[in-house]
Amino acid sequence: MLIFGHMGSVEYFRTCPGDDPGENAFMTELIFEVQEEGTGYSAHALGFGIHTEAESIEELRENVREAINCCFDEGAERPRIVRLHFVRDEIMVV
Repeated sequence: MLIFGHMGSVEYFRTCPGDDPGENAFMTELIFEVQEEGTGYSAHALGFGIHTEAESIEELRENVREAINCCFDEGAERPRIVRLHFVRDEIMVV
């Protein structure tokens, strides 16, 4: 089963735990890959279709918390740790 949603600047879809018999519904860490986009930031959760964007890092943190609250039920399914992994590309002329 897929869940789709939209709240403010948070858009997400995800596969529900339990769809795959081999999938463990308990998760301890969720990693968001964060990139600078123009004058702000965008983030997406690795392995989940959770995406959000913001103009500042503090706003991004709030949006990530909001997305997690929307996508995960209270209890064992909710990740205990969220890691924001900042990725930056640099172009060099050689």
